[in-house]
Amino acid sequence: MTAEQSADAIEITVNPPTCAGTAVCAFYAPGTFDLDDQGKVQLIDTGGDPASAVINAAEACPTRSIRLSS
Repeated sequence: MTAEQSADAIEITVNPPTCAGTAVCAFYAPGTFDLDDQGKVQLIDTGGDPASAVINAAEACPTRSIRLSS
């Protein structure tokens, strides 16, 4: 998986139960991730941000609640 890929080419999996609610995902990729009413990660649009932003969000997640695969 490379930063040059389209975010649509990346399979994104989120695990809300392990999310700490830090919102770093929404900071790096606000068009792709948000927090729900319980303060847990939610996927809002797989094509909402460039792949590089989605990769940065996943790498910055302190609880690894975002998984990426191609």
